[in-house]
Amino acid sequence: MNTKYIFEFTQIVEHGSFSEAAHELFISQSSLSKHIHALEEYLGFRLFDRSSRKVQLTTEGKIFLPFAEIICDAERNAIKTLRDYGFKSKKRVVIAGLVVMSFYGILTDIDKFQQVHLDIDVEIIEHTGNSIAKSLENGDFDIAFHDAQLFANNPKIDTVHYNDDYLVAAVNKEHHLAQEDTIKVESLKEERLIFVDKPNPIYNISLKLCQDTGFTPNTSFTGVRLENIFELVSLNKGIAFLSRKVASSNKLNNVYIKELSPTATRNIVMARANSKKLSNEAEKFWNYIAAHRIPN
Repeated sequence: MNTKYIFEFTQIVEHGSFSEAAHELFISQSSLSKHIHALEEYLGFRLFDRSSRKVQLTTEGKIFLPFAEIICDAERNAIKTLRDYGFKSKKRVVIAGLVVMSFYGILTDIDKFQQVHLDIDVEIIEHTGNSIAKSLENGDFDIAFHDAQLFANNPKIDTVHYNDDYLVAAVNKEHHLAQEDTIKVESLKEERLIFVDKPNPIYNISLKLCQDTGFTPNTSFTGVRLENIFELVSLNKGIAFLSRKVASSNKLNNVYIKELSPTATRNIVMARANSKKLSNEAEKFWNYIAAHRIPN
């Protein structure tokens, strides 16, 4: 029995939607449906009532749910216990970073730290951002690099400024706005817009920028893969909102990157839970990055 599929089952119940759970889990809805079907095949009964548009558990699903939660808790506690044992026997730091961490110098800084501290291993985990503060508090990892908004007004999390970015537009070279040095956001009211998907904080930053400018964006596509976003722009299917440093990865000649006016900033911070004492190794990492963090 795949415990990953059991966890996905609990997430569907928690979010009340296959699509929302898929966003949270950073997988496609079709993959999530296949996983649940495989779990149902293994168990020998249906977990969800497919005849209803809303997510509804079958009687068997309701019976299975508390046991599924126990299994997930047991697996999580086992992993944490083993990691705690590993910390005692081996010097190790667990770092969570945003999915596009390479654009912000995070991996480079981790490498520089390891060159100075050859005796310390660093485990790196990609994290979409949702529930990252809770994961820090639970001790799932030691330190996180992510958007400041995810930790705002949370007294249980300490942060240090790490890097900044801002929103730009990716536009097809044949679009009339491609001739502008700077695109005014208000001129995009009637345009088809392409956003990074909801698990990414850039989605909320982009949405708020449009709303603050006085309109609800007409989104033609939301997705997580940059290659799909750039391809759609190259086909002139919309104008994409991206962070400047991520947009710099564009390799398509017919896609232009343009400044936005006004724009919105993205603040990246290094974060830790202040309710838990860091290991000596994690403390060394925190202090190293705080003292040597890269310039913007």
